[in-house]
Amino acid sequence: MDAFTGMSKGFGFVDMPADFEATAAIKELDGKLVQGFRIRVKKAVKQNYSPPQDNTYKARTDRFDARKVNSAIKGKSSSQPIS
Repeated sequence: MDAFTGMSKGFGFVDMPADFEATAAIKELDGKLVQGFRIRVKKAVKQNYSPPQDNTYKARTDRFDARKVNSAIKGKSSSQPIS
């Protein structure tokens, strides 16, 4: 359930004890109408997940300095030292 709306998020996971039972459940339930909604049932596939690299989301101060841009907009030389 969604904590904000209190409504179903629209998906769920089920563990089956044996592969043949999972195959039978998928074959039987995929495409069925449940409470007016057509459901899709399929085998979950593990996605490749790689954690973010150490510096991926950190600002690159050597590429962009807003103070230089602001100085240029105001007509000042961008070669002035920044303190």
